[in-house]
Amino acid sequence: MKHLKLFESFNLIKYEFSINDDKYLVEFRKMINMWELLYYIWDGRSWSVSKLGSKGNIYKIIDLVFGKYLNKFINDYNPKEILIEGLSKDKEKEYVSQRTRVYLRYLKRNTPTGWEIYPKGNPINNIIKLKYIGNETPS
Repeated sequence: MKHLKLFESFNLIKYEFSINDDKYLVEFRKMINMWELLYYIWDGRSWSVSKLGSKGNIYKIIDLVFGKYLNKFINDYNPKEILIEGLSKDKEKEYVSQRTRVYLRYLKRNTPTGWEIYPKGNPINNIIKLKYIGNETPS
C-alpha cells in the first residue's frame, strides 16, 4: 500500500493512496467556515465518487479515509468543523444512503478526540458534520 501527500494549498489538501492496484484520492476543501472531506477512486480516466473499488476492502478504505487521513488532517491543520456527505448510489432511494450509514457507524466508533458528530439522529440530506468541542465532555 502506497501513501502520498499529493498537494497542499490554502484551500485544498490532497492525499493519494492505493490498495491492490485501485488508486484513491482524499481531499479536504476549505469552504467559507468549514472544511469538506471528499474521497474518490480512479476509474481509469478520471477521479470518480460513484465507482466502487474492485479489489479493496471497503472497511480498509473507510479506515484509511476516516481514520488515518482525517486524523492526520485534524492534527496538521486544526480545523473547527468538517462536513462529510455520504452520496447515494445511482438507484438508491432511501432517506439515508448506505454510504452515510457506513461513514456514521465508523465515525461513532472512532470519533477523533475532542470532536463531536452532528446531527445526533439521522443525517439530513446525508450530511454529517464533525465539530471541534475541545476538551469538553461530549453531551
